[in-house]
Amino acid sequence: MDTPDIQLLTPQNAAQWNEVRALFTEYAEGLGISLCFQNFDEELTQLPGDYAPPRGSLLVALVEGAYAGCCAMRPLDNSDYPNACEMKRLYVRRAFRRFGLGRQLAEALLDQPEVAPIGLGARDSLRLEAGLCLYGHDIDTSTDPIEASLAWVSA
Repeated sequence: MDTPDIQLLTPQNAAQWNEVRALFTEYAEGLGISLCFQNFDEELTQLPGDYAPPRGSLLVALVEGAYAGCCAMRPLDNSDYPNACEMKRLYVRRAFRRFGLGRQLAEALLDQPEVAPIGLGARDSLRLEAGLCLYGHDIDTSTDPIEASLAWVSA
């Protein structure tokens, strides 16, 4: 199997931010719950908002030139820990799943020079609350927990 051409980039122009809005909207619709309690509509209109450098960051993944996924980090100022941050909106479109793109996005976000290895990183727990898997592994009726790297939940 050939490895696809993958580019990870930070959105720089209006067209790229519109693609981010589309990815965020797909992410939210896939959850099956309203994100109004997170002021999601306001977040969409104000992008990059809290995800703007120097305290935030957002990456999109392009696979063979097509927008495939995103991952963002923002400061978590209401935490009891200094320099805390929250990883948000880790999403990979279904057609681009199964080759670790979610992990690549998360690792690339953490590897950025603006992200210092201090403080506390809190992963958005909404996916768990919605009964969805973490770490970019998808599970459905054709995939068991072991194949999805979720053995820890069935142990």
